[in-house]
Amino acid sequence: MAHISHSGWTLEITQADETLVRFLENGGCRQPSTPSNPGIRGKLRARPRPRLLKRMERRAEEVQIGWRQEVVRSKAGEEEPEGAEGRTAPSPHSPEFLQFLHFLHHHLLYLLLLPPPLAPQLPRGPSHPQTESQWWKKKKVRHAKESSKSADREALSSVLERRGERDEERQADKGEAKKKKKKKKKKKKKKKKKKKKKKKKKKKKKKKKKKKSRRARNQQHHEEGRKQGAHYSSHYHR
Repeated sequence: MAHISHSGWTLEITQADETLVRFLENGGCRQPSTPSNPGIRGKLRARPRPRLLKRMERRAEEVQIGWRQEVVRSKAGEEEPEGAEGRTAPSPHSPEFLQFLHFLHHHLLYLLLLPPPLAPQLPRGPSHPQTESQWWKKKKVRHAKESSKSADREALSSVLERRGERDEERQADKGEAKKKKKKKKKKKKKKKKKKKKKKKKKKKKKKKKKKKSRRARNQQHHEEGRKQGAHYSSHYHR
């Protein structure tokens, strides 16, 4: 049950599903009324979403709407207006009611303003009623699909078995290959180490030539030049 009140009138909705009731209680808003989002008082879209409109049109047929005028009690304890108890037919000329209609129109609820049904409606059947032959046809198709699925499953299981056997063989081969590879690597490493040791020994044996000092090198160079008859400039002897 949902109630929406405005300007002395209350819209009472029954037989509505949960989502619609929530929609109406939130004043046409999708989110619930919170301090940060104040529902009816909050801003709404100027144009409703077409999908939402279609959905509301569909549901409008199943929803019963009744009108009830709110009883306004003053502090002075005045008498209640006539016809205030229970439901009353809204006067189309009253400005309050027009204001209320305008309020509902603004909040996308004008689609639900239908007269309440005179007789209780029977529950609707399926949207697309199937004939018996169609139903059997569907069942046969489903059965065929299931049988084909089971055959596929068997084939798949046999394939998986074979694959498992092959995998085991491959794994065994892999293990042997790994061992061989390890052995080969070890041998190679040993050989390399031996070679390195040999090289080191050979290097040690070689005698290192003593490098001449810079002064001795200069002197040698000078003497070689003199032999060739080269005349060094004065800056060389400074």
